[in-house]
Amino acid sequence: MPSAVEEQTTLDAPRSTALDAVLFDSATAFSRLDWIAVTAITLAGAALRLHALGARSLWFDEGFGAGIALMSWRDFGLLCSGSTANMAFYYLLLKFWLALGHSDAWTRGLSFLFGVAGIPALFLLARRMFGSTTAVAAALLLATNAFHLKYSQEVRPYSLVALLCIVSAGLLLRALEHNSERAWTAWAIVSALAVYSHLYAVLVIGAQVVWIVGFVRPVDWRRAAATARLFILSIVPLVIGLLRGSDVTFWLRPVTFQRALEAIEQLCGNAGIVLPVVLAASLIGAYRLRGLERRGFALAVLWAVMPIAIVILVSIHKPSLLPRYLMPCLPAILLAACAAAMHLPKKLAVAWLALEVSMSLFGAYSYSQHDFVPRDDWRSATAYVREHRTANDLVVLYTMQGVLPFRYYEWQADPSNPRPRASELYFDGIATMIQQLPAGAPRVWLVLNEYQTANGPDPGSQFVQAWFRHSYRQSGEADFEGIKVVEYAKP
Repeated sequence: MPSAVEEQTTLDAPRSTALDAVLFDSATAFSRLDWIAVTAITLAGAALRLHALGARSLWFDEGFGAGIALMSWRDFGLLCSGSTANMAFYYLLLKFWLALGHSDAWTRGLSFLFGVAGIPALFLLARRMFGSTTAVAAALLLATNAFHLKYSQEVRPYSLVALLCIVSAGLLLRALEHNSERAWTAWAIVSALAVYSHLYAVLVIGAQVVWIVGFVRPVDWRRAAATARLFILSIVPLVIGLLRGSDVTFWLRPVTFQRALEAIEQLCGNAGIVLPVVLAASLIGAYRLRGLERRGFALAVLWAVMPIAIVILVSIHKPSLLPRYLMPCLPAILLAACAAAMHLPKKLAVAWLALEVSMSLFGAYSYSQHDFVPRDDWRSATAYVREHRTANDLVVLYTMQGVLPFRYYEWQADPSNPRPRASELYFDGIATMIQQLPAGAPRVWLVLNEYQTANGPDPGSQFVQAWFRHSYRQSGEADFEGIKVVEYAKP
């Protein structure tokens, strides 16, 4: 199969010194087949992501993000200047998005748009680095990847950070090609926004820096240093916010080989160990890469491997590994695999791609039947409380952060309902929370989420229930997926 380098050598246009240092095929115009391929793959990916977009209830993490976006600007700023700064850019976009609609499908629509946009973005990046054949393969695998599909359907920032990492890599290539202040500034801004979308994107930027130092010659180090200063200064508020905020990773479990393997399996497409093995097998074709293509391949490999390796190593000392945190690496995994596989003999490359797409679609089907992780049904639980409570009843949420998905669904049912406040989220312990509750309510509705742990009932939920049994009698109970609603009445 013709490579991007072979195609470029037919052009007589002069190329800059920086352009010669890496693989940038920015001069070749799109062919009709390119347009047809990228359009068809993007539409297919959009159809997969649009299917049942609003069918499931928002689960806790989604409701947490939607609740933050519903807060007043004062409370929003207060939270995003602390530990919530980690995903502040996504929450900011979501805040504007929710001003235009409020159904679950609409709320998830922002992530849907970012997920769909990632498909042509990866096509463009892959085509520029390795040519059209690799671009088609990479875009096709991203379009059908169940992990990317899942987070294109959730009110979380992961499809956004994947998109921004793709754009960041493309802008880096452009900056090295043109070596202009505008190009480098664009890279710094997009890279900073990726980090504001999720902190782990900084590891992708680190991989880019390692690649420049190790594989790109020559480099305008003066301009690169100025750009690095701009990038670092732009993320200083995020670092300050994270240092001021509480530890948001306290609930993560220690890393084990099994958990690391499960994370890789989910990331590669939710089809067990087969997909990672087949993706890794493609690397056999890497030996056929030549010259400048090897440098482009080195960027993809560093981007794919370095962040994952760092997270696993750090997790040995402090738990930091969660599959979705690795989303910034997914485009690079697919890009590296396709770049190598498309240099295999033609029949073998086609067979590899057909197997990968088939397994990816199987993973997508499995996700449509059963999610990767347990979900909680806040939609039904909130509707149940709204239907049965009276004006003087008291509603208590445990965990306290459950107020965000609960308030979201109350707002969805009636936008005149109170929006969540930052002051509702944090207390100095469960007892303090209960002591500050209004007294004298005829009935109490206790909404419990995360009331079961791997070791049995959660002690905090047991404490809260025991507290209310001192003054009330339990008069009802309703179970929903991941949530229990307990009704207490005055004796």
